[in-house]
Amino acid sequence: MRPFADMTVSAVSPRSSSSLVPLPRLWSAAAVAFFCCLAFTANGSAQASSSAATITASEDAGRCTVREVGRDSLMLGRRRLYVGPQSLEANAAGELFLASDYNALMDRDSAGVWKPVVMDSVVGVVISPQGMPRLVHAPIGNRLLGEVRVAPNTDGSWTVVYAERLESDELPPDFKPRNSRRLWSGIVRGAELTMLDTLPHPEGWIMSADLSPMARTGDTLAVAVIAQVPNDFRRTIIFERRDGRWAYESLVTRFGMWAAPGYSPVSGLVMASVESDPYTPGSSGNTLFIWQRRGEWERTRRVIPGEEQGVQRPSLLFRADGSGSLSWMTAPAGRASWRAFAMSGNVAEKNEPVVTVEPATSVWADVFALPWNSHSDLWIMPHEDRPGEMSQIRFVDAAGNLLHHLPTPFVTDIASVRTGNGEYVVVGGVYNTTELHVTTVLLRFQVECAR
Repeated sequence: MRPFADMTVSAVSPRSSSSLVPLPRLWSAAAVAFFCCLAFTANGSAQASSSAATITASEDAGRCTVREVGRDSLMLGRRRLYVGPQSLEANAAGELFLASDYNALMDRDSAGVWKPVVMDSVVGVVISPQGMPRLVHAPIGNRLLGEVRVAPNTDGSWTVVYAERLESDELPPDFKPRNSRRLWSGIVRGAELTMLDTLPHPEGWIMSADLSPMARTGDTLAVAVIAQVPNDFRRTIIFERRDGRWAYESLVTRFGMWAAPGYSPVSGLVMASVESDPYTPGSSGNTLFIWQRRGEWERTRRVIPGEEQGVQRPSLLFRADGSGSLSWMTAPAGRASWRAFAMSGNVAEKNEPVVTVEPATSVWADVFALPWNSHSDLWIMPHEDRPGEMSQIRFVDAAGNLLHHLPTPFVTDIASVRTGNGEYVVVGGVYNTTELHVTTVLLRFQVECAR
């Protein structure tokens, strides 16, 4: 989820310089087409302190083998398709759902030159196990489409949640408004979006158009958004779907910027929140807290003080035994590259040792733990030798071991997911320097480790 702001902006670069509160990717369909054609051509307990020890990723451990087993380009007939790697999920049938509020379709003209094709009202694609994409349309233009989140349901369908941006006359046509009018939810079967309805929300609150990662347990879902309350502090709204119906709760998170819910089989619904520290006078934000719903919601502990790291973009993943991983990004002052961190173990209840997942990554990267085995996770991250130039994709385990690295073919952000057959799929945009077009490419990997 991108940080909430009630200001407008005049410009944003896909490779902007680091800051503690980066601007979101405000790309309309036209902006994406321009990006594709031109930009790619350039090369109490809450007072508890955080863990003192930070573990840095080691060199290759040598006990695991990571093999690329497939590489597919997204094609609609002869046309090249690019869908931003915003949300990527897999279902039990082996399908993938890649969703985004920015996308582009390219086709050759009569002179053989690749040019953008008008494509609007698209929230993403459902990709068959054979790699064939089917567009998923929504009754909203992509200029007003906010971030999109998807989750597989137990019956093989998908739940889609997206924000409808609040139109602003102050922005030029190629820029998206940062705030949302409302959130929508629907069910996708095949590639058809049905049962579309708005989520209930507090009247008069100005919500961000950027959503948290979606949390799931069975068919119960949760997603969070930062909202500005008139004449009051910001709040985090947590939307939850139980038995097919959405409801919401709100938490006072002063100067809140990020939120990430997660379902623990032991601790219930948990949320990682980045906000100002109410226990430290003068705190301006970027402190990582854990909240738990114990009847009422309560902030149960501080994980990382803002003055220590300046936390951004947290995510939570829990395993069947209640253990899990908490991940986050930071952009420390004076550093050109962003860094990714994580802690694994009983993260719902206590601080565990902090591991450096990636010491130099993209300003636009997100960090998510992926299931590995019954007691551990792994991370797939882009690595930058120089800011703005991704050079590798790295596989890192929960102990900070670098399992594998390979030269990246991607010039965009990436997303990754583990499928039901144990493969890891990494998606991103690949630029063809000869034909001058960009296409979403799926890399498939098998990870095998000696016992």
